[in-house]
Amino acid sequence: GEMKGKIPPEIGKLRNLESLVLSLNSLTGSVPREIGDLTSLKMLHLDNLLLTKSIPTEMGRLTGLTELFLHSNKLTGAIPSELGKLLSINHLRVDRTDLTGMIPRELEQLQELNIYEFPPSVCAISPTRFVKDVTECSKTQAPSTITPTRKPTNFPTPEPTPNPSRKPINLPTPTTTSSPTIKFKSSRASETA
Repeated sequence: GEMKGKIPPEIGKLRNLESLVLSLNSLTGSVPREIGDLTSLKMLHLDNLLLTKSIPTEMGRLTGLTELFLHSNKLTGAIPSELGKLLSINHLRVDRTDLTGMIPRELEQLQELNIYEFPPSVCAISPTRFVKDVTECSKTQAPSTITPTRKPTNFPTPEPTPNPSRKPINLPTPTTTSSPTIKFKSSRASETA
């Protein structure tokens, strides 16, 4: 059957987990920050779900990760620069999301990254290997993820607005004492797929 509900923060206690595949379910809510505690992970597939909010910066702690699939979700915000710490990453998919802003320069140093897909709503600063896949950021484009709803007044020499440092998102703590149960696919099952 299909899994529903939210990914519980308790998932971070599965420290020896090497493969987490929750694809093609009706899981909602945000990616819990505790996912960054799964430092043994090599494969993380959270694609084709109903996840919202932003990619947690804590994902940068998953340094052994070779595959990260977050595509086909309602994720918003910018791609965190912390993903540049995933030095073993080979396959990264964040396409079919509502992510915006610039592709972080830190992703340039990922020598193992051979397969990647981004949504058209993000841009890259030239020169970069990613420009051929997404639009080039304009010279005046700030890495802000908010598009103004009304047209700005045209001044002869507009000053670029400073980009405030991003504040971490505080996720609500669960009010229930019982932990929701999630069934995980084994890594053997994903290899045969």
